[in-house]
Amino acid sequence: MDTNQSLQYKVVKWLSSPVGWWKCNTRNSDEDLMIAKCLKIVDTTNLIAEDVAIREGLFNCRENNFSHVLI
Repeated sequence: MDTNQSLQYKVVKWLSSPVGWWKCNTRNSDEDLMIAKCLKIVDTTNLIAEDVAIREGLFNCRENNFSHVLI
């Protein structure tokens, strides 16, 4: 890495969803974890990994009959 380059970062904070809505991270509006899943994503880019995570999250929400889902 070039020592003259400045590093940039962005703080990411989890925000609760509106009452009655679910986030794709499978927490409800009270911040309770409702579902968790782990899977291995081999040798890929961060963009593809995010795509896989969103798709799997939506499959999980559908399988558990969650409606009003935020991504």
